[in-house]
This record gives sequence, C-alpha cells and structure tokens, in this order.
Amino acid sequence: MKNYLRRSVVFALLAYGLVAQSQPLVKEASTRKLLFSFKDETEASVSLPENSSYWRSLDGDWRFKWSQQSDERPQDFYMPNYDISTWDMIKVPSDWKVYALNKYHKPRYGMPSYCPNNEVGSYVRFFEVPKEWKKREVYLDFTGVAGSFYVWVNGQMVDVAEHSVSVVSFNITKQLKKGDNKLAVEVHSTANDSIAERSGVLQLPGIFRSVALRATPELQLNDLQIMADSQDFVNWELQLRAQVRNLRKKAAQNYKIQYKLRENILYSDVLRRHLEPVEQEVPLEIIGGKTSVWNETTMKVKKPMVWTDETPYRYTLIAQLIDRKGRVAETVSTPITFKKIEVRKNKEIYVNGEPIELKGVKRQEGHPAQGRTLTHEQMEDEIMLMKRANVNYVYSIPYPPDPYWFYLCDKYGIFLAREINFEDALLPKKHWVDQTIYLYTDKGTRYEGYGEDFGKGIEEKAAMTDGVIFASRIPKPQFYQLQKDYQNIEVKKLSNDTFQLINKAYFEPMDGYEGVWTLYRDGQKVEERSFDVSPLKPQLKGTVRLTPKRMDSGAEYYATIEFKQAADRPWCEKGFVQAREQFLLQKGTNKPKQRILNQGEALQLTVDKKIVVGKNFTVHFDYERGTIESLTYNNSKVIDDNGLNLNVLSDEKWHHRVIDHKIFENEDGSYSYCFMLESIEDKALATTTESETVSPLVTYQEFIVFTDGTIEVLTNITGNDEQITVPQLGYEIKMPTVFYNFKYYGRGRQENTEADKEAAFMGVYEGDVRSEFVPYAQPQTMGQHQDTQWASITNMRGTGAEFVAMQPMSVSALPYGEAQLKAAAHPYQLPEPDGTYIRLDAITAEKPTSYWFGFLIRPVSR
Repeated sequence: MKNYLRRSVVFALLAYGLVAQSQPLVKEASTRKLLFSFKDETEASVSLPENSSYWRSLDGDWRFKWSQQSDERPQDFYMPNYDISTWDMIKVPSDWKVYALNKYHKPRYGMPSYCPNNEVGSYVRFFEVPKEWKKREVYLDFTGVAGSFYVWVNGQMVDVAEHSVSVVSFNITKQLKKGDNKLAVEVHSTANDSIAERSGVLQLPGIFRSVALRATPELQLNDLQIMADSQDFVNWELQLRAQVRNLRKKAAQNYKIQYKLRENILYSDVLRRHLEPVEQEVPLEIIGGKTSVWNETTMKVKKPMVWTDETPYRYTLIAQLIDRKGRVAETVSTPITFKKIEVRKNKEIYVNGEPIELKGVKRQEGHPAQGRTLTHEQMEDEIMLMKRANVNYVYSIPYPPDPYWFYLCDKYGIFLAREINFEDALLPKKHWVDQTIYLYTDKGTRYEGYGEDFGKGIEEKAAMTDGVIFASRIPKPQFYQLQKDYQNIEVKKLSNDTFQLINKAYFEPMDGYEGVWTLYRDGQKVEERSFDVSPLKPQLKGTVRLTPKRMDSGAEYYATIEFKQAADRPWCEKGFVQAREQFLLQKGTNKPKQRILNQGEALQLTVDKKIVVGKNFTVHFDYERGTIESLTYNNSKVIDDNGLNLNVLSDEKWHHRVIDHKIFENEDGSYSYCFMLESIEDKALATTTESETVSPLVTYQEFIVFTDGTIEVLTNITGNDEQITVPQLGYEIKMPTVFYNFKYYGRGRQENTEADKEAAFMGVYEGDVRSEFVPYAQPQTMGQHQDTQWASITNMRGTGAEFVAMQPMSVSALPYGEAQLKAAAHPYQLPEPDGTYIRLDAITAEKPTSYWFGFLIRPVSR
C-alpha cells in the first residue's frame, strides 16, 4: 500500500508554506518548507505570513526592462548607481507578456507562445528593512518564477536558481545596509522548463508569484515535520520532529521547545479560546555554534475533531523556543489536521478508515488578464465555486499550485493531488477552468486568445477551452451537470408520491439541509412544500411521502426535489440548492390536433401555387429549394426571405437539391406541398456532375398548410450509404430581429446537450434571445434546449410564431445563424445581428435507414 501511494498519487492536504521540492543551482538557495517567525503567540494564532511582524511583501510596482535577446539585456543594471529612470513599471507578481498585453493592448514584451526563446526580463525594486529586524537573519522568498533567475542585492550577487514553481529562499543578511536597499533580478525565459514543454502549455516567463522578506532570530526553529497517526481513529498521536539551527558562533544551551495545540473554528482561522490547548515541553541538548540539531517527541491527543472533505476541522500548532529564564527566542506556528489517508489494494481512497468518493477536476492556474498569476481573493472565489459544484478533489497540472492554494484546500475540504500516474483511475476527466489569454485587436477590442492565436493548432485549442468554467471564473453550462453528477444526495422515485433518499456523504448527516418538493403542471409551478431530512445519517437511506393535492388528466406533471442549505455556508447563502432531482409523474396527452383545430376561411393560391393566402397569413414556397420562402402572420413577416432551411448535416459539407415536388389539396381544405431532396457532399459535386453523383441521403419533406395559418412540417430521411451517420435532422429558421422574446417548454435554463441535459430541468422558461448567447472563446453551436415540446418567438406586442414538436426536439434561439457562428474564430468577428435564428433539431446520431421528424408552426398573439 505504501509503495502504491508513493508511486501513483501524492495527496497534499497541507498548510500554507509546505511546498514542493526543487533543486537550486547552489546550496544557499533553499527550497525547503517555510516556517514563519511570529512576534508572539497572539500573532502565531493565525499561521499566515501576513499576520507576522517579521514578514514584508515586496509585491507591487517594480522597474522593468524587457530584452528580446539575451545579448541585448542591460549588463550592469544591478549596480547601485545604474540609471533605471527610463525603464517601464511592471506589477509583481505577473507574467510580463500577459501584463503588457493588458496594459498596452499590444505585445510590448512579445506574444505568448509554446516555444522557448531567449528573452530576458530585468527587474529592480528598492526596499527598507524594518528597524525591529535588527540582529535577525533576513530572507528573500520567491514563491514562483518562470525562468532561471539571478538575484543581486546592493550590487552583490546573492544566488541563481532554475525555473521554480516552488518557494525559493535566499539569505540576504550579509548584503543588506541601512536605508534603501536595491534588489535586482534577472529572469531568463530559456530555463529548463521541461514541465511546460512536455505539457504543451504557454511559455509565460516572469516573477508570477509573490516576493517577500522575512526575518528570523539567529537561534531558530528552522524546520518542523509533523505526522498524525491513529490505530482506532479516536485517539491520535502527533509525531513532532523539529530542527533547531544556531547561526551564532557561540553554543546555545538550556533551551526547550514548548508546543501548544489549539482547535480552529470550522472553516476559520480563529481559534476556539474556551478550549484548553494540548501542551507539551521538550528539553533540548546543547546546540553548537553554526550547527543544528533535530529533536523528536510524540504528543498524544484524545478524541480530536478529525479532518474530512465534508468536515475539514483544523488545528493550529504553536511552537516556541524558550531559554532557561522563560524568555521566548522564537515563535512559529502551522495549521495541522488529524487525518490518515490510505490507498488500498482496490485503489480506493480511505480517509480515517472510511472509504470516500473522489469527485475531481483537473486544474491549471491561469487567468486571462494575469496569466499564471492569481490573487488570494481569486483563489478563494475559485474554491467557493468548487464547493458549490460539490467538487472535493483537485489534480494540479502541470506544476504545483500556489502555496496559498494548499492552505485553502486544507481549510475548505479539498483533496489535492500534485503527482499522479496518468493511467490511473484517480485522474479526473474534467478540466476545471479555461486557459485563454486576453488579446486585443488593432482597434482595442478585447477577446480571448487560444490555440492558433499563439502558433499551434486544434489540440492546444481544445486544451485551452475545455474547462467547465470560463477563464473569467463564470460557470459554463457544463458546470451544472458536474454539480449534479457530484452531489452527495441521491433520490429515487418509488411511486408518484414516494421517494427514496440516499445520503451518499460518508461523514456528514443531512441535518444541514432543508428538503423542498415542487410540483409543475405543463412546466408551471402549482404546488410547493418543505420536508424534514435531518434524521438521515451518512450512507443511510430513507423514504419520504409527498402526495400532490391534484393532478388533472391530460396534463404533464414533473416533481422537483431540492436540498437547500439550511444556514449560510462559506461558499453560499442559506437557501442555496446543493443537490436536486426531477421526476416525471404523468406524461401529458393534451397534444394539438391540427385536423380539429383547422378553423378558418378557404385558402387562396396564386396561379403558380407558390403563394398560399389565408385569413391573416400568407406563406410563400420556393420550388428550387424545396422549402418555405417566407411566412407572414397578422401583416408581420415572421419568416424572412429564404428563412427556413433544411439542416440534415453541416451546410458547409453538404448540398441539398430538389429532385421532385407535388402539391395536393386535402379533404379538409388544407394543402400539402411535398418535396423530394437529395443531400450530396460538396466535395463530391466539385469532382463530378450532378447526374453522376449518387446521393447517400434522400429527404422527403411535406408542408401541410391549414386554414387557421398552422403549418405542419413532416420530414423523412433515408440513407443509401451505410457509412453515413446523421448527427442532426432539423431546420434553421430566420425571423426578423423584432422577434426577440424566446419562450419554451423544455430543458433549461442553461443550454444543454444530450450529454448534460439531466442537470437542466423541464419547465417553462422565457427571456431575450440575446441572453441565449454563450460567450465561448470560439463561437460554436450553442443555446440548445433538449426535449422541448414547444417554443415561441414574439415581438414587443406579443405576436409572432410558435413551434410545436411532434416528438421532443432540441431548440435554440440566437441572434446568429449556424453559418455565422462557424465563420467566426472569436465573438468580436460575429456580424451585427440580422435576424433571430431558430434551430429545431432531432438529435439522431444514427444510421439513417429511415428517420422522421415533425413539428407545427402556428401564429401566436398575446
């Protein structure tokens, strides 16, 4: 088990400052885990470095000089008197390419690319050391630099380090002076960035994570290693191993380490002051000058609150180095958790002896305006999104995350994997966030760059845009299916009024939730009530009976069961829906019967029969295209010229031609317009004549025009080629832009496909077609709503057209047509809307031996 764990997955549920290892070029640069020194126990109660008097951030404005080639870089810029007054200002942390793109709206420091180059960034910043740090050792900490980098202080060389996404620390005590100190850093983008090259990520050089100063005493707690273990998961032992380092020449003796363990409030850095800490003292042996010693002890802790992803209880361990007179030489602290993670033979993960289900995403740090640089607030917002999505596991690619991300995962209950076997089942399939970068047109229009924008193709584009949230951290429609897949509560319908509830959580009972049952009649809410779920313990089942007051025959009824947070949580307010399910109780039978609804005056036809005129409507047919040319209801054209088009396969690849048409008058006064079409690949037409080409698809279309203005559309497709599949069969309909109000009974509110429609519940939804546009980095087919039974598009007066499905169909309504979406690589390239485009599709993905699709077009008025 231990070998498997070491080989396949390394879970990091660690406190801030416990960082990955990286090999520096020279020994003075340390990449060990950091312990921060605090003034006293009060400061140390919150282990973040920002809480320490002995820590100073160097983030902010730095002077910067970019050199496109290494031999063009300024040679002696680190010298105290070198003139940098004409250099640019840059924010640290940042990726210099992304920073320039967003500040200057052009690639002032070069375009991001996938290929390494010889660029150099020269940085300068001035700082003062606080007077209170006198007689203390001062360290310079870099938490992330992309590229090899050289460091000088006051003209003196400090060190050099390779590309590091981990903390690299330099002791700069000897280089400091009173007053202003000059810090110079030279970053070369040609570092051995094998991780980035192997992973196909953009090369974004620069100081992309925070830079800070910290001070420690000469006699210091240099390292603290902690291991929690338990045999019964009730009583625990903390194995504490501390390294004490003496930087003085004189030996230190009669010192001791005092440990205090305090419990944190759940999801907080605040300690529970009313609880007595667990304390332990350990005497130290004599520590010789310029040497260090290790000290080991075991602290026994009875019945601590253990850490799980559902209840991430944390403790703060405060360690103080005390002399024989009781004076404190140094105070450090670190968050710790009581947890034991095991990967057993069946590759299941066990936490504290209980199996857990990993609900994970792959995450790469990135922001469209900042590159790999993220603020603490942005990281915390991202964690809150994950908690709302029921995510409990993050696999970081392709390099370790910011140290603050470790702290957040520990605090809010996220398993974090930093290293994993790519063939292992523990690797999540979903990417979390898009990795696009903001670019700008010559006119200053901002857009998201991806793939080909940086010199590579489709593979890189997919990797940059396949997240479940946008790069701006706004959830995509796919986010909601992930949320539903990962929810901890399952509901099964036993009958129309009895449901089985399953608490899939391993540690948390359901007393933090409120159950809400809602009944919908034909998509409209008609009844709602709450029910108690608190008795349901982890991994147990229960039943609840919820009987509708009334269900009319012929109507369609759905019941939605939601589980809402009963109180505010860090990631959501009270009432947030953490889990939900929907069930069909009664299928509707009140479908429109056109032969019965056929009421109106006799139809009039022109001599060529291309135009049919009825009371308050006119329909014009196109014999060459085999479809409706235009349609007018109540003196308003609802279908534009050439506005109804067959959409069997992508129009970019297929051509449709009419081979026959017939017109019939039916007994009830309606007229049938029948067309036979062949669908041929455009590439086939380019090499043969139409008479030589054998069509793999033959489509029969019938348009039945009734006297009340209703048009019944029937389409049948037959395949002559066994190799052909039909991903879609349907129509694209163009309406004038004055028709913008979209109302439908189907799955919503977010767009959905067959793959993620279960998270989009059946209902009646209404909105502006412009709100249906999804801002993907590359425009694409979007806005679909599966299982739609009817949809209407109306103008401001409430008149327009309604489309009624004869079988559930996929419907979308957008300000752009499919061809316009496919022609644009970026949203800014889309034309001004010239109409409202409705797509009515039957998703088939079948071999078209024979398949049919039908719907009605009817006038609508308020």
